[in-house]
Amino acid sequence: MLSKIILYLSKIRSYAFCFKHLPYRQAKLCPILLHWRTKVYVSKDAEIVIAHPRKCGIRIGIWGDDDHVWIGAHSTILKGVELANNTIIPYGSVIHKSNQEENVVFLNRVLKTDIHWED
Repeated sequence: MLSKIILYLSKIRSYAFCFKHLPYRQAKLCPILLHWRTKVYVSKDAEIVIAHPRKCGIRIGIWGDDDHVWIGAHSTILKGVELANNTIIPYGSVIHKSNQEENVVFLNRVLKTDIHWED
């Protein structure tokens, strides 16, 4: 199944992800955005659920249930990484450390603080 998911991910350029731990029927519009050519490495035990990309995308159980996470294009997120709410990952990053601080630009350390979102 993981190979089908990777193939699916490689065919689309940009889409939203829903990391809420909710059943598919209860999933909200997703606040997590992954840009094209982004790699996400998960363990074989990670929870992965495919849904409609415009509504919920894919839920991957490595980041918890955080909101407003932007992951720049050409980035790589290694397994076991946890990202806090309102985290931005810059273009071309390789993330191997977790981030617990909210409202930041993060590249294995906090680069900028006080990031605020407008809906």
